[in-house]
Amino acid sequence: MRGQSSECTTGSWSALRDRHPGRYTITRRRDTRRRKREERRQRSPEEIEATRAQQEAEEADGADDETDQLDQGISWMGILGGLLGMVPLGLLGVGVIIDPGDASRIWAPIFWIASSGFAPAIWLSIRPSPYRRPVQRATVVGCMVGAFVGSFVIITMPMVLLPSASILAIASGLIFQRS
Repeated sequence: MRGQSSECTTGSWSALRDRHPGRYTITRRRDTRRRKREERRQRSPEEIEATRAQQEAEEADGADDETDQLDQGISWMGILGGLLGMVPLGLLGVGVIIDPGDASRIWAPIFWIASSGFAPAIWLSIRPSPYRRPVQRATVVGCMVGAFVGSFVIITMPMVLLPSASILAIASGLIFQRS
């Protein structure tokens, strides 16, 4: 049977752990937890207060990081990427209304709805927010999905959305990430 050894007849976990290092990590974790609990019980009130003060100082440093993130300013790459996605799709909708050709005019609202998907990325590129990067990344994903699905309708749709997706990916840190 797996996990049993003919050498180990005592049935103790520590004997198994000593004979087979690396196989019984749960027991090691439990031992570490037990040891840490004992250390916590044996600490003096002064040590507890020092630990709390250190944790509060670390939390204050984390709050400074959040305010630094909110003081980002304007993301020009985000604005450019959003406009490069919104404007061509909006113009495609206007073009379908003016001269539909073989297409139906029902495609115009679809292009306008797709172009409105870039509005949150543009808005959060102007307004500092902690949600700037996640919204820009979601817009990149939507842009890629739109390019793939749109390629079945209009063969040049990926070429229309590629500049927007590339610039928004740079702005959101998906590629060429800033530290």
